[in-house]
Amino acid sequence: MNDLNVLPAEISEESILAWRIWKADAEPRGITSNDIVYRLGSFAKWAKWPPKTKLEARCLALRSAKDRNVSLVVEGFNHEVPDALCNCGIYGMRTKEVLANYLANKEYNLGHPWTVVQQDSRGIIPPKIMGCTVFGRVSLWGEIIEGEDGYRAQYAYPYDLTVLADDKRIAASLREQYQVDVRIEIPQAQH
Repeated sequence: MNDLNVLPAEISEESILAWRIWKADAEPRGITSNDIVYRLGSFAKWAKWPPKTKLEARCLALRSAKDRNVSLVVEGFNHEVPDALCNCGIYGMRTKEVLANYLANKEYNLGHPWTVVQQDSRGIIPPKIMGCTVFGRVSLWGEIIEGEDGYRAQYAYPYDLTVLADDKRIAASLREQYQVDVRIEIPQAQH
């Protein structure tokens, strides 16, 4: 979907539902608490998805150059996000099948999801999943650029989520944090 073969951008008052993948990362609930909550993060970018508020897209092209200690000045580069001449925006795929095909081309298989497990070295506390793969539908709105396989949008918020780990704590935490429907799906490879 990174090609520039896109339709003209449009401002959408109503949201478009699309499919995407996230990672659920464990974070401490508070400074003094051992309790954790799970928050969504983008798989391909650094973005953390804030609970109970929209995510707004930003162009990271100049940020990336700055972070690499490269001096870059491009006249007229400041633009609306997303922009047809840039790859910025919040991505969503048209269908779950398109998402699965996209991930397969990136050598990622939803049947073998990413998980991070924290083991207790003493063997007293059961293992705790500290991160896992989540996929689902996302509401996209604002300025939207339509591509062949999906969309890039100005604003987004999760619509519903599927946790690819057998852990009800993750699903409950995401449901509480984002106030959306969350279900658990155990990939066939884990049975």
